[in-house]
Amino acid sequence: MKATWIALCCCLLGVSGHAQEKEEFFKPPKFQLGLQLGISTFSMVDKAVSPLLYKGNFRRVGLQFLYTSERSRFELNLQGNLGSYYPSAFPNDHVYFKELEEDGSVKETKVPARGSVLSPTVKLGYWHTLGNADKLQFSAGAAITEQLFYPQGFVSAGLMNVVSLSPQLRVTYAAAARHQFEANLSTAVLGLVTRPPYHGTLTQPNQNLEGAFLKHNTSWQSLNKLQGLQAEVQYQYRMGLRTTAAASYQLNWLREKDPKPFTMAESAYNLSFLYLFPKSN
Repeated sequence: MKATWIALCCCLLGVSGHAQEKEEFFKPPKFQLGLQLGISTFSMVDKAVSPLLYKGNFRRVGLQFLYTSERSRFELNLQGNLGSYYPSAFPNDHVYFKELEEDGSVKETKVPARGSVLSPTVKLGYWHTLGNADKLQFSAGAAITEQLFYPQGFVSAGLMNVVSLSPQLRVTYAAAARHQFEANLSTAVLGLVTRPPYHGTLTQPNQNLEGAFLKHNTSWQSLNKLQGLQAEVQYQYRMGLRTTAAASYQLNWLREKDPKPFTMAESAYNLSFLYLFPKSN
């Protein structure tokens, strides 16, 4: 009987030691690499081009780099979005152009009102944990984000590039060892905005189109002209010692007033897989 108790105690000590080893594995500092996949829908009005409401969707893929120390967290997100959009009132319409040929005949060209759009995004963020709570944590920080909205084809509504600075807040709740919930909120306070002039002409002497667009149509803007809001809720599930899966829902809203008002609202669903790199001894 005594030998049985001794064996049981040794077994319990071994399990406890293994559990503590697992917990140590997740404590900072730690570095994670993630792959993100997602879809989104958006609505947009660009009055510098058209008074029409445009609707569209994105398919996205991204890479995430996260470094967590005792009280700080750094994030780098690289994201590519590819999709299409169309005027909501005329989803299947076409635009017709007529040209007079040299022989006197009239050539008619039909172009769809729908267009494709490319939107790469880069985001660098920093968080600092407030307080010393274990399960419920509050963090504050800031992020620098650059996003290009680049239509391709005849449709050009929404063409712009924005580099913004945004304070951000985060609430994290560790419900259990494997389950965690997060809520994030950020708002733009300063931005470097590039949009086409109201007359729509981008060309400049001795410059290509992209260079002329970025050089001659960029200005600093604050809250009086640029407003941006981003909200996100996320659920994380720790699948194993090194892998975590996360599902999130995100709302983005952007408004810019120069040269004419531009407004865009987007809702996105994302799925991420994170890999935790082992600590160096």
